[in-house]
Amino acid sequence: MSRRARLIAAPIVGIIIGLALGRSLWLHNTTHTP
Repeated sequence: MSRRARLIAAPIVGIIIGLALGRSLWLHNTTHTP
């Protein structure tokens, strides 16, 4: 069951982290562009 939960949670966590990093990088780039 833990293996199954890990397989299900891994991509979800990856997507959340990816969105958070992408949003922070996008905001950083947009705020520093002239």
